[in-house]
Amino acid sequence: MHIEKLNTIQHNHSLIAIKDTFNVVSKRYLTYYDEKWECKLFLNFKTIEEDNENNLIENLSSNLSINRSLIRCEIKGNQVDEKYSVSHKEMRTYNHRLYDRLLTKAYTFL
Repeated sequence: MHIEKLNTIQHNHSLIAIKDTFNVVSKRYLTYYDEKWECKLFLNFKTIEEDNENNLIENLSSNLSINRSLIRCEIKGNQVDEKYSVSHKEMRTYNHRLYDRLLTKAYTFL
């Protein structure tokens, strides 16, 4: 990282990949259509620095109406990118953490 980037504000987000594991050969993931971005996205939440995994489990439990004891989150990677924000009309630095979300018991999404 360059010295001039040390004070760059990062926009931290956690992306959650929820794979359809109920079908043996499935390549489907749970997404939602975002009106602002006009595309399908993984579920995502602002990353918090302390106990982020517990925060994600709480958000998933609340948003998907699943008992939090059935949810496990595992971090799979982290990516920092700089890109132009059309809505803010400036270059921004994004820090995305990718999590794999596992259900510990069979559960069917409606």
